[in-house]
Amino acid sequence: MLLEQWKVGDPPRLDTDLKGDATVLGIREKQLILRQIARKMITGSNCPANIVSAAELESTIAKSIEGIVRANPLSVARVFVKQLREQNGILRLNQTGHFSFVYPAFLEYFCAEDLRHRFYSEKVIDELYLKKLFSEWVRKGHGWNEVICFFCGMVEPLLAIRLLDHIFKLGVKSNERSSMVFFVVECLKESKNKEITGSRLFAQIRKALMDISNNSNPKRTYKGYAAQPARRIDACRAVEFLGSIFGGDDIVARQLKYIILSGHDHWVRLHAVKALPRPMCNGGNYGNSKQHSTFDRRQFRSISSAVQGRGA
Repeated sequence: MLLEQWKVGDPPRLDTDLKGDATVLGIREKQLILRQIARKMITGSNCPANIVSAAELESTIAKSIEGIVRANPLSVARVFVKQLREQNGILRLNQTGHFSFVYPAFLEYFCAEDLRHRFYSEKVIDELYLKKLFSEWVRKGHGWNEVICFFCGMVEPLLAIRLLDHIFKLGVKSNERSSMVFFVVECLKESKNKEITGSRLFAQIRKALMDISNNSNPKRTYKGYAAQPARRIDACRAVEFLGSIFGGDDIVARQLKYIILSGHDHWVRLHAVKALPRPMCNGGNYGNSKQHSTFDRRQFRSISSAVQGRGA
């Protein structure tokens, strides 16, 4: 939609530098221009910088349309810069005279799209390159995670699984396991593809989230009943992910029920009450184990009221 709203030939009083080329610049050419701008912004940067000088911007656009337009590419590029800023609201000019995308998400998306194009169409990068690049990015953080999330949503599921499995293994070896697990989940949670939900990685993530959710158990903390703040936050987030992604899973349902009935931190128990699938609370079944019998409606309301009425 963003590219469709970019009307190269609109309005009728078109700049003379574009009159002969307006019809040859379609969606594909617009994508090329924005991919090249995004690539220029991140080249040699420690983070998605979202800033480029006016001269570099014009030069980048001119190079991307060489051989496509009949007019002087640099003249056409200057017209495009004006359009992208004044008519389409894709770029903005800051007080230092530099240009940037109006929203950082535009840069992150076109960075991911550029990687996808280089992988599938240009075939100048391979899976090994992506694994090495993503390993560097996840260590740096600072906006690269969003680019990886976009990319994983653009490519075939099996490639996304292999790349995320690589990132997941990096988290296992690091001291930031929880944040890495949460990041991988963010990349996967929008996908309903059977290749992903049935993968070994999916099962590993479920186990990792269950382990993190147990961090609020007083038996696993060292300062009394209440979980340490960082552990509490991680455990609450893990419980939310368990409910939203694995809500229909018997193993996860038993874990959520265990958290509700055990001596976990109050806020983690409250999140578990909210995350527990309602069919499980209203006569559903947690498998064949009698030890994990279901809540009936009255029992669920009682437990929910008790948990919500208790102080942290």
